[in-house]
Amino acid sequence: MEKLLITGASGFIGTEIVRRLAQENKWDIYAVSSGRKPSCFPTGVHPVVANLLDGSDREAVMRSVRPDIMIHLAWALETGKFLNSPKNLLWLEASLHLLRLFCDGGRRFIFSGSSSEYVERDDGMCQEDEFGKPKNLYGKCKLAFSTTAAEYCGQVGTDFAVMRFFSVYGENDVRPSALPTAIQSFLRGEEMTCKAPNNQWDYVYIKDVSEAALRVVDSNLCGIVNVGSGRPQRMEDAFRLIAEKMGCPELLRIENADLPGKILVADTAKLKQICGITCDTDFSTGLDATINWWKSRLIEN
Repeated sequence: MEKLLITGASGFIGTEIVRRLAQENKWDIYAVSSGRKPSCFPTGVHPVVANLLDGSDREAVMRSVRPDIMIHLAWALETGKFLNSPKNLLWLEASLHLLRLFCDGGRRFIFSGSSSEYVERDDGMCQEDEFGKPKNLYGKCKLAFSTTAAEYCGQVGTDFAVMRFFSVYGENDVRPSALPTAIQSFLRGEEMTCKAPNNQWDYVYIKDVSEAALRVVDSNLCGIVNVGSGRPQRMEDAFRLIAEKMGCPELLRIENADLPGKILVADTAKLKQICGITCDTDFSTGLDATINWWKSRLIEN
């Protein structure tokens, strides 16, 4: 059985991917987390605690596990200011070191890219073969790693794939992003203001994302693949739907309704053709599960 190492395993996306991969019982899974928060992995998954920004920790992990497959999700996303945080440079450096260590015996490296590697558009979809023009340090560093790693892996004969995640949402998402923020505000009976109502983003449900990750791991796909729903959600419509579902439409405020919006939505043809999957969970259905999770969390706390 091949060894599979996944970094960022205790994060929102990582936790769900670990759960889904463990169900297959195809790999000996090692789940790396920082140890800053409690992690509960499925039975049989080996927890590994390490600070991946520390070179000696990186070397110790790679030396002890010696993985055949690696899914690298770890990156600095702790605060709402991560888009231009200097930590992106630290993670770029650390990720390149991990890649070099992995390629000494590893077979397949999979990186978590981002829709931030594309430029926000006035119309149309994002295609994997277009030249990325990111507007922030996060997107620039993700793109820098993707392009450098692809070249390096091509030279040393290691499979390399990039899953470019679009706007992932769902249960267990406690990041300070738009949908969780709106749900929490409405649960507290507080007003929520939508300041860019005409922006359109590609929201993709977390369980679809984990299924897509499984297909990428279990395939021969190399290069970039978008992981999104392919269906844009206008922000005003998304917030109104949440408010209606939670019975508090009066708490939603809209600003800048006359300003044009941007669009960032995935072309998912490659995901369907090569991996045989579409991320097709209905947005309303995914919101129901997400809202119910937040209500349960409120009751528990």
